[in-house]
Amino acid sequence: MKLRTLLIGYISIILLWGINNIISGSIIRSKLLDLLNYPLMLAWKVGTIILVIWFVRWQYQQMQQHKFQRYRKLYFTYCLMLSFVAGMDLLLYSKYKISFVGYWSDCVLFWLWLLSTCFLLQLFWKQLWAKIYGGILVLALILSMLPMGIIFFGIILSTTGSGLQYKKQITKDYRFQITNYSVMGRPVACIVINKGLFEQEFPNTMGNFNITDSTDVDARDIKSVTYLNENEDSIALKAVTRDTVSYKVYFYKKNEKE
Repeated sequence: MKLRTLLIGYISIILLWGINNIISGSIIRSKLLDLLNYPLMLAWKVGTIILVIWFVRWQYQQMQQHKFQRYRKLYFTYCLMLSFVAGMDLLLYSKYKISFVGYWSDCVLFWLWLLSTCFLLQLFWKQLWAKIYGGILVLALILSMLPMGIIFFGIILSTTGSGLQYKKQITKDYRFQITNYSVMGRPVACIVINKGLFEQEFPNTMGNFNITDSTDVDARDIKSVTYLNENEDSIALKAVTRDTVSYKVYFYKKNEKE
């Protein structure tokens, strides 16, 4: 009964947050809707943490009752395959900016891998390899916090959606988004092209849009964008800044040619 109540409340928060974002992005906009966005986002994150804690606790209880002992080999194979998929996804994104379609797919894959790995370590903790693997993960977590927490906060911002500052589907195949996964860096604007099961980013690593050869618009000032047209070299967008000034900006397809 408690779990059902928790899930209903959690899903209600997600729906309210989604509806609020849809309304806030349309003509109907008010200060009240803007004020509600942060509390709803905070409630969603707190609810996610509570669900994660409950899930880990439930898994531990099930393990203690020996209900999963007969499926140890099957679960190990599942975790091995999931780790392979997550590793390939990370490799493809790091080298070619290719990932599974949808902004949230990588976030879901990461948390699924993390929760599955925690349960795997609990299930096989008496074996030496599990202790070594767990020690490596803990050491990696500690090392990620050492250089001013840049890597650690980068993981948090990229896997929770906190680093997403703006996102819009500008055409059937193109999605425009502005992200910032560094506490010390500048936002990065990119256009994501849909390729079926996968998608590929064409980032503007400077965080600026070229208007002319000498004029740029900072990605942090962009409030909304609209697709205009494209050619072999660039994509033209209409960008509106926070000062309600409209510009025709160009997004160059450097990565696509490569």
